[in-house]
Amino acid sequence: MTDRKIIITTESTCDIPRCEQERLGIFTVSTYIMIGGRSYLDWTEITTSDFFELTKARDIRPTTSAVPVHDYETLFRQFDGQDADILHIAVSQNFSACFNNAVVAAQSFKNVHVFDAKNVSAGLALAIYRAVDLRDRGFAIQDIISDLSAYVDRIRFNCVLDTVDFIRRGGRLSATVALGIELLKIKPEILLRDGKIVIGRKYRGKLDKALGSFVENQLKNVSHIDKTRVLVANTLRDHELLARLRDTVAKRLPDSETIVVEVGSVISCHAGPNAFGLAFVED
Repeated sequence: MTDRKIIITTESTCDIPRCEQERLGIFTVSTYIMIGGRSYLDWTEITTSDFFELTKARDIRPTTSAVPVHDYETLFRQFDGQDADILHIAVSQNFSACFNNAVVAAQSFKNVHVFDAKNVSAGLALAIYRAVDLRDRGFAIQDIISDLSAYVDRIRFNCVLDTVDFIRRGGRLSATVALGIELLKIKPEILLRDGKIVIGRKYRGKLDKALGSFVENQLKNVSHIDKTRVLVANTLRDHELLARLRDTVAKRLPDSETIVVEVGSVISCHAGPNAFGLAFVED
């Protein structure tokens, strides 16, 4: 246990809403997205709705870029003069160069520790919630890092895509595989393992049926799920469908806190519209 203040920082790709960030007492730095030759700061200058409006045309290929070293230095420097340790929980280094850039920036500070969450979006958010829990219980920073090292390996963030057009355009899925999925009219399950994308089950039929089956498969054996919290991440436009799916999750895990997050523009660049995912921790 420690009385030394711990400040937790991360990237905007955690997709934790701004009001929730304030409640948790965490600080974020925005990643960048390029659309039609213009650069936008994720969640600061562009929302998810804005993103899909700007990328309607199939010939537009949005791209993302990591937070530059200078932006990390600016983030860390705002805490100069405070008797505190800074724990930066970074998006997976297998998904982005953010981790490496944060490590470079941290070399200019004696009190900054950079940790690879091995995940993105809701998976990254789960690691942050865990760190906040431990911080608020008075854990020292090295004890938090030690706990997180085991914890992140138990995080499971799986999702179903309504379209593979965006993940293909973003270069995360080969054109050949994407073509096969489109021809068969499959809605693929995407698994994030150590920051790498793996295709899981393949769902057919209408979106609501596919997502219903996905939720049932994910929660088939709830005994293996940590009951602290489960995150529902989505880019669904059908809010009634989202509410039904959220209620299904809450009923299957009545002792868990069910948190719904909207996926931001950077992750939407790969997930596309009407994506739906669950993030939880295996016991």
